Amino acid sequence: KETIPDVKLIVMLLDPAARAHSHYYYRRGMSRLDYSFDEAIDGWCGQSTDLVGQGLYARHLTRYRSLFREEQIRVFFVEDVEIDPARTYDEVCDFIGVDGARRPPSLTRRSNEARKMRSKALYRAKHDIARWLATSGHDDVRLALKKTGIPSLLDRANRTGVENPPLSEEQRARLVDIYR
Repeated sequence: KETIPDVKLIVMLLDPAARAHSHYYYRRGMSRLDYSFDEAIDGWCGQSTDLVGQGLYARHLTRYRSLFREEQIRVFFVEDVEIDPARTYDEVCDFIGVDGARRPPSLTRRSNEARKMRSKALYRAKHDIARWLATSGHDDVRLALKKTGIPSLLDRANRTGVENPPLSEEQRARLVDIYR
């Protein structure tokens, strides 16, 4: 707030039940979870850092609204982008005060598709090595390796598309009860 007092904040929200479901399968694909989605819902403990709690958007927005004026914050919904990406793009451009006449070619291209790692061990090793380099005084080595493109190449070669199971009506109902 002090650094950029007139900043415009854009918040993009996904249906919270769909967000929890998607995040669960993302983390599971990255080998970070060893419990079921139903157990994630059952184990929700009211913390905003967990899979379910992150969808309690009012908690997060309240904090920003206490720091910034209402006209500095604009909330958009992922579903609106999916329905009419051009209109949402125009609204974002109007909000931040830029000319939206030149639309990017990627405007209608879907991104951030669901994926999982072919080898969870390779994924963990790559990230453990990067973390160790960064925290043991060898961040220059980590950055030099990153510039070679090898880490990105390993990630792309290790990824595979995935079709996640759908969110069941029972799971959706349980989550809707939490998010009310």
